[in-house]
Amino acid sequence: MLLPDVLSGPVRVARTGLGQPLRLAGTGAVLMLGAGVLWPSGAAAQPQPGCVTAGTTTTCTGYTSTTYTVPGNATSVFFTLIGAGGGGGGGTTTLGGDSGEGAGAGGTLRCTVTGLAGQTLNVTAAGPGRPGYRGPGGPAGPGGGGDDVGGNGLGGSGGARNGGGGGGGGGGASNVRLGTFGTEFTAAAAGGGGGAGINRLPFFGLNGPGGSAPVVASLALGLSALGGNTLLNSAVSDPPAGGGADCGASGAFAVTSKASTTGGDPDGSTGGTASGVPASCGTANGNGGNGGSPTDLHGTTGEPGCVVITYSTT
Repeated sequence: MLLPDVLSGPVRVARTGLGQPLRLAGTGAVLMLGAGVLWPSGAAAQPQPGCVTAGTTTTCTGYTSTTYTVPGNATSVFFTLIGAGGGGGGGTTTLGGDSGEGAGAGGTLRCTVTGLAGQTLNVTAAGPGRPGYRGPGGPAGPGGGGDDVGGNGLGGSGGARNGGGGGGGGGGASNVRLGTFGTEFTAAAAGGGGGAGINRLPFFGLNGPGGSAPVVASLALGLSALGGNTLLNSAVSDPPAGGGADCGASGAFAVTSKASTTGGDPDGSTGGTASGVPASCGTANGNGGNGGSPTDLHGTTGEPGCVVITYSTT
């Protein structure tokens, strides 16, 4: 098993969210069972996953999956969603060394909806993608957690191809939904794509794409919120590395305003930046992780996603 330097003594395992890696208490690391690799968590300043309510505003930071009941006297509800960032790619010592590619940031969505008074919504603030490890032959990073009906980031591939570093995992998609698979209302901010394990052919580990909006809801409501997918800089046509964002409603529920921003693309080994992040999200800001250098054990983990819900009674 690869053990980062952070582990200098005995550790104990702490519980985390459903479907998430086991966290080693007292450390900045998580253990992916069966993978034989200890992945780092995000920055030390990351908020603990969960939700906090202050007045009419509730803020949830990733990875958190919960429910929220709209007050019966609410006339409109304003949502801000940030998708999670992807994990940075691993560098390699092959051929003199090269750095891994930075990851894309999560998308940003602002959406106002009427008709939701008294409704119980499914809320997911997404988890970030994990980074790839240094090559030659570096292991790949797992994807970040998202909604149970869609929105999980995918893991990268290992860097066994010609001695590259491992690709980073994609960030998960944050979303709020109502109805079967979100067909009555869905707001989604997709995750950023993970960074490739070094950015020149043919020495690489492929990244994992970010999580997207639930497929059924996207078809029913015409949403466009696809996860980012970082490709090599030398590719002829790179798709957006940052996640998209969108919202839609049907029946008695109506979207009265919406604005979305695609997550920022990486710049070489520097991860992309999400825009318009509410202050209450703190460092759950959806930024992409940085690629690792030839001397780094791995790239850096992306930042978690965030969901902010505010209701109005006027």
